Amino acid sequence: MGAVFVREEGREGGVIEGGCDAGVLGRPMVGCHQHPCPWVSGARGPSGRGGVDVRGLRRPGRRRTVVPWARLGDVLGEVERLGTVKGEPGAGQPRRKKRRGQARGGPSVEGPSPAEAHPLDAYRPGETRVEIQAYPARCLRAANQEVRFDGEGGGEAGGGRLRALAKDMFELMYATDGVGLAAPQVGVNVRLLVYNPEGVPGRGEEFILCNPRIVGRGKRTEWMEEGCLSFPEVYGDVERACEVEVEAQDVDGKPIRLSLEGWQARVFQHEYDHLDGVLFHDRMDARVRAKVQPRLDSLAARYAGEGEPAL
Repeated sequence: MGAVFVREEGREGGVIEGGCDAGVLGRPMVGCHQHPCPWVSGARGPSGRGGVDVRGLRRPGRRRTVVPWARLGDVLGEVERLGTVKGEPGAGQPRRKKRRGQARGGPSVEGPSPAEAHPLDAYRPGETRVEIQAYPARCLRAANQEVRFDGEGGGEAGGGRLRALAKDMFELMYATDGVGLAAPQVGVNVRLLVYNPEGVPGRGEEFILCNPRIVGRGKRTEWMEEGCLSFPEVYGDVERACEVEVEAQDVDGKPIRLSLEGWQARVFQHEYDHLDGVLFHDRMDARVRAKVQPRLDSLAARYAGEGEPAL
């Protein structure tokens, strides 16, 4: 096992190297190829742009973790507190508490579960670069956590972090000629969506909806061609309800109720599907799906993200 040390890796993040068989740095919290990284979750690969390069230290092969500078002090402090483990606990090494259900002799680490971290914690206003994640990026199929308004997970006073993320999403949406965008499309797996049915800054109304849910649908449906920013050059007819009733929260956690119809109802339903990991080609009929499948296959073949593609 190598020693824990930090070396410079560009202006946006540092590389921490060292670990044990329990995972990078002997701590699944920091991340490895088997454990998610709640400290910097939602980060995108080896570019270091607000993300994690999950190449930790684990046999076989040497791996590493890229941590944004803003989180480096926290991570190193946690590493110092926990220490690292070399082999089995023995003479001269304290025996760590075994988690319930863990086999004797297996790697064990005290501390909070990775699931306790919130995906929005990884977003840093003014630091995190927000980009469209193209199909078949894993974040498009991942589960999305609710936005919390308890002072954690982005629900800080005044919703400052949420507003900043929504602002970034609107700017990206307008720049790419979109009318709506969901947080998982930018690699932040929370139940947040934004849209402007006009798709032009300064025209129409901008909507920011946290934890939305559909509480009613009209019986009438309509087929219409749709596209998606996460699916460049893919278009196909999708059936949607013509009217929906929606309940949600604003960036301060205050309740919102909307009655949507027509184009606005369609835009909302498309973005809402993203929050459930449903993509618009899932709703195409067999004939339309067969027509767009070659383009989907082409996008999948060009996938360069970490792990298996989420088709």
